[in-house]
Amino acid sequence: MPEFCFNSNTHLHPKFIKPKEFKEFEKFIVTQCTSTPKDLNWLKKVIYEWDDNVRHLGYWMANFDVVNDVIVEINAVIVLNLFYLRTLEGLKQTFSHEYGHHWTLSYFAKSNNIEKLNKVRLPKEYYIERGLDCGLYNPGYKSDDDSWFFTDKEVIAEDYRVLFSPYDDKHKMDNDNNKLEKPSMNIADFIWNLAKPSNCW
Repeated sequence: MPEFCFNSNTHLHPKFIKPKEFKEFEKFIVTQCTSTPKDLNWLKKVIYEWDDNVRHLGYWMANFDVVNDVIVEINAVIVLNLFYLRTLEGLKQTFSHEYGHHWTLSYFAKSNNIEKLNKVRLPKEYYIERGLDCGLYNPGYKSDDDSWFFTDKEVIAEDYRVLFSPYDDKHKMDNDNNKLEKPSMNIADFIWNLAKPSNCW
């Protein structure tokens, strides 16, 4: 299980989520989000922050320990911004998306020994099955605000949320810009199979 902690400035702001709700949220991670002991071990911390200077609800980041060009360990963190996430449901839903990054990108990086994920597209089979156009979708983020919607890592994180968490409501990429449909069971199989051990394990 990851460590749950507040960053240094969070205690200075009003508490909208009650202590018992934080405890419920900690249980939610293992009882309602699809996970394995392996990826839970890679998630070292869940950090609550209060930051009104940014627009994000949360984010995932990871450092990779590499030996002889092989990723041997993943040290990941999920940060959740309580400035925006003021309810238990909001916390759970955003975490489900961020854990989508953790699951998909940790296994993708480990199996392929890829450290710089924002420079590498997800596999061609994912693009084909998901109907992503390589001319529109990118492996990383561009400078404009709309780039979030056209980053393959965001699409697959939303796919995880819809397919592998209780929050199977509207996919954020099904909008006027993207017009992506709900992910199919073939996408569910693709995401699940990312966790199968490869020759790199």
